[in-house]
Amino acid sequence: MKRLAFLISGRVILGAGSVLAVLLSYSWVTGLPDNNPALLPPIPHIGQAFVVNLTRGSLIDALGASLYRISMGFAIGTSCALVLGCLIGWYKTIEYLLDPLIEAVRPIPPLAYIPIVIIFHRAEDPAQTGNLWSSEPAHRERMLRRLRDLMEDEGCPEEQLDRLGLAGAVFAA
Repeated sequence: MKRLAFLISGRVILGAGSVLAVLLSYSWVTGLPDNNPALLPPIPHIGQAFVVNLTRGSLIDALGASLYRISMGFAIGTSCALVLGCLIGWYKTIEYLLDPLIEAVRPIPPLAYIPIVIIFHRAEDPAQTGNLWSSEPAHRERMLRRLRDLMEDEGCPEEQLDRLGLAGAVFAA
């Protein structure tokens, strides 16, 4: 009886209704005539791509690469934090040296570091950074070429590519 009352409660109904409203709104927007399916794909295309990438193994490879990067970042960060924390706790001189730096960085939100890391990292793999507008011209051209090829493969109309400045674009090798 309690289970049935929980399922009928307002919280579950409102939660399910909000998810349904978002899905219906997304479907409506993707059905508009000027929608570019390469930038905002319909829900069935997303499901198809999920199944294709899952069966091909590329989704599992990408998941593995992401988990590896996250794990390595966590391990490196934790190791550095433990060593510095112990040194700061044991030696007052190190505390006096590092405390102003730590206090200067503390109020900065972690998300603010992402663009800084992207700019300085400049990885070759676009999945590592997702940075299209790097300051390095050769990197930017490679990213634009990949973006244009991806959009052409998805059937993006020429006028949409032109609007983005990618139609007929010739990039240096």
